[in-house]
Amino acid sequence: MLFDQRTRTALREAGVPADAIETTSYRVTERPPQYPKPVETATAGGASSGSASTESVYEAVHAFQVTVDDPERAGAVLDAAVGGGANRVQGVRYTLSEETQADLRTEAIHAAMTDAHARASAVANASDVSITGLEHASVGYSGMPVAYAASASGGDAATPTVIDRGPVTVTVSVQATYTAA
Repeated sequence: MLFDQRTRTALREAGVPADAIETTSYRVTERPPQYPKPVETATAGGASSGSASTESVYEAVHAFQVTVDDPERAGAVLDAAVGGGANRVQGVRYTLSEETQADLRTEAIHAAMTDAHARASAVANASDVSITGLEHASVGYSGMPVAYAASASGGDAATPTVIDRGPVTVTVSVQATYTAA
């Protein structure tokens, strides 16, 4: 069985649905031999002579992205992938579902606009004018995932991988221009 099939099988056996395993890169690259290996050949008189091997070396990489809904399972999923033949883990990234991001973004916009109005009201009151309306508003959004480095260095197979997660935040900024009289 090929390594990529072993890895996929190990992930599915760990409870990862097939549609949560996505190929992100696949390549086969020819590499020149770094150190020519001597090749011994027998001659007619029984003597041997050495020559350098010009044999091509190939590197195959099949990269996957695996998505799980439960952050607590990240370490177990990494262990399953490594146990199934994965020899490199490029990292772990925690993010929010699109639905949760949208909900939190809406909440953050409401809070930011309330704050902008309160600040504008304070400025207007200090200037003895009243806010008469909202002329323009723009919203900036940032929902940065939290990335964690992970290493698949082999280690003790009996020791499960533990990945501590931090907060994933949704940030909005608003720029509001009010009219006053």
